[in-house]
Amino acid sequence: MPYKDYEKQKARARERYQEVKGQLSEFRKTHPGIISERNKAHYEKMSQEERLAKHKKFLEQHPRYRRDRLLQRYGLSREAFNAMLIGQGGVCAVCHQGNGASLQVDHNHKTGMVRGLLCFRCNAAAGLLSDQSERAQSLAEYLSRTDEEA
Repeated sequence: MPYKDYEKQKARARERYQEVKGQLSEFRKTHPGIISERNKAHYEKMSQEERLAKHKKFLEQHPRYRRDRLLQRYGLSREAFNAMLIGQGGVCAVCHQGNGASLQVDHNHKTGMVRGLLCFRCNAAAGLLSDQSERAQSLAEYLSRTDEEA
């Protein structure tokens, strides 16, 4: 029976959501692996192209999903990310280029602590240098020395 009062309808929907969520949680506890087996069987029927198309469509419908998952991985709220972005002037912390939409979260691989936001190239370079500042400094000196010779 539909509700005339919208607030009552929303409250009932929230209650029903919690009920279903609890039932699903209980089902997962009593039937471990069944849902993942069903999902695996479903995805095995799909071709690689179909899976990629489905994923691409999902990302188009949920534009903030990828960034939110990354922020969650590094323990950053969207507000903390935005504050870091503003603090860097919306550009890469190393080369001072790029725009905020394309910046990646850089973190220390040993401690997991977030260091800043980098463009793809600077983030890849830091990774290739194994986050070793001595190696980066040596490379910078080498590039300066060879630039002077040229």
